Parts: sequence; structure tokens; C-alpha cells
Amino acid sequence: MRDRDFEIWKKSPKKFYSRNCDTFHNIISKKIFTGHRNSRELEQLYEDIRKEMYANEVVIKLLDYHFKSSFLVYYINVLKEVVTNYSQNEDLELLDKNFRRLILKYYPLITQICGKKLFPCDSLKGTDFENDLNQQIFVNLIYKEEKIKSYFNRKHLFRNYLWAIIIHECSTMIKAELDRKEVLVNREDLWNADKLFENNPSYYLALEDAYGLSEIWINSYLQRKHKLTLCFKISFDLQINREDIGRLLQQDFSLEEISKHYPSVGPLLEQDSEDKPETAQKRFNDVKSLLNAADRSNTGADSYWRWTNYQIDRMIDFLNRRHSMNFNRKTVKTLIEWYFEKFVNS
Repeated sequence: MRDRDFEIWKKSPKKFYSRNCDTFHNIISKKIFTGHRNSRELEQLYEDIRKEMYANEVVIKLLDYHFKSSFLVYYINVLKEVVTNYSQNEDLELLDKNFRRLILKYYPLITQICGKKLFPCDSLKGTDFENDLNQQIFVNLIYKEEKIKSYFNRKHLFRNYLWAIIIHECSTMIKAELDRKEVLVNREDLWNADKLFENNPSYYLALEDAYGLSEIWINSYLQRKHKLTLCFKISFDLQINREDIGRLLQQDFSLEEISKHYPSVGPLLEQDSEDKPETAQKRFNDVKSLLNAADRSNTGADSYWRWTNYQIDRMIDFLNRRHSMNFNRKTVKTLIEWYFEKFVNS
């Protein structure tokens, strides 16, 4: 088996590199941060990487090409390894000699992370906080030089180590700002969603952020979405209706048919039924026949109850840990109520 690029490279590695120079420069720019370099230093970087690709150990690795993919793809993967090693060596040198320049190198990483963290927080977009966040994290990192150095294991990539620190710094600052502006849904008086929206627009913005994220999270369950939402209703003691059951079973049922086939579900469909169970466990026991019909299983009520609690915890963790919010099991009920209100009215 022959590969034309491989043959060209074997005859002249320099010619092969020159033919693909623009592609390789583009890859280098994506694999290493270059914001701390001027144009002359950037050209020197490209030249250094080029020389690295002619080094004996790299040539030996390239000669080990086994035709499992095109040689150009194989070459690019080796190039990425070379760039990563070059960047790490540069980081270690700057860590010892010029820490400020090292953090300046990764300033674009700060802006990337802050942008992603602020994306779901509409209440902070366009504010002075958004404009100051990148610069403040940069300053914080400079002040933490000794701590950053002391905890760093030089056997690991500095880039990954700093990435984790920036994530923590950004999340902490966003959460503190949201707490300061009191846009987090963490107070006892946030129970009635309608009054909440009318009385305090900032709370509305916070819930808009959380609602959009929750909708994405629920929709990620695909075919299991209707099971999830019905279980949420059972767990939070929200009113279920004929349409919920129809979506779950993918079949339209009348109330009479539901009462006939699933008699224990009847009280749950009635707004003020005296027979409606008071605890979530008992409600799941009444609805398990319905869930088993959808799952084509014979699962116990306790298993459905535990599964639902686990999904609620996952949802809360998704909002709090990844998006710097502050929901708990009580306040997330407001969000779930709003989800169903919007879903039914849409």
C-alpha cells in the first residue's frame, strides 16, 4: 500500500512541511496559546516547531507509519504531540522565570471559560461585572502565584491544571455576584411563581436562566422524557392529567379508559380527591402499573421513587455545580411548576 504524502515526506521532510505550511500553522495556533507573543515571536514559534518536526525522535515516530489512516492525518497527530510538549516546556520555564507572562499566555483561556460560564446567566450579561470578570480573574491568578506553584505537579500539563483553577475562580465569582444581587432562587418566599415574577423582575431573569437550562436537560432524556416529567409530578405532588398519561404510553386515553385499565391512578387525576395519597412513596405505588406498562417491566414503586429522587439530585447538581446557581429540593419545585405551566400553555 502506498501513500503519496508519505513518499513525498520520505524524499524531503522540508518540502512536505512547506507544501502544508498554512495547515500546520493553523493547527499550531489552535494547540498553543499565542496571545503573549508579538508577530516576530510568533514566527519564531512556527520555526521552532518546524525544526522539532525534523528532529530524530520525531522522524523515527513518523517512519512508524502503518497506513491505518492517511499519512497527513498521522503527521498532524504527531505534530499536535510536538506542540503540546513544546507548550508544556515553555510553561515550566515561564513558571520559574516569568509567572505574569505565563498567566498572560493563558488570558484567552480565561475569556473562553468566563464566556461559557456567563452564557446561561442573562441577568449578568451586559453589566460591568461581565466586563470586569476576565481582568479580575487574571489579577487573582497573579496574586496566587505562590499557591499555584506549590500545588502544581510538574509531571502534569500546566494548561490542564490552570484550566481547573480558572473554572473554580470563575464559578466562585459569578455565584458571589448573583448572591450579592439576590437573583438566586433560594428564599422561602419564592413559592408562588406568579407573584414572584410580578414583584421582582430580577428573580424572573434568574428563573429564565434556570428554566432554559432545565428544558435542555429534560429534553436530553429523549424517549424517557415523558416518564421523567410524570415522575417529577408524582414526586412534587403536582396535578397529573390525561395528556401526561397519553404522552407516556404514546396513546390517547379517555378518563374512563384510564380508570378501567389503571384504577389506582384515578385519585391522582382528581384535583381535590380525598383518596389521593399523602406521601410520594404511596403515590408512586398507585402509579407503578402505569409506569410498568410504559417500561414493559415489573418494577416496584420504591425503585421508581429512588430513580426519580436521583434524577432530581442530578438536575440540581447540573444547575448548581455547572452553572453557579443555588437550587435545592424545595426551590426547584418552583422551576418544575413553571416548566409544566409553560409546556401546557405552549
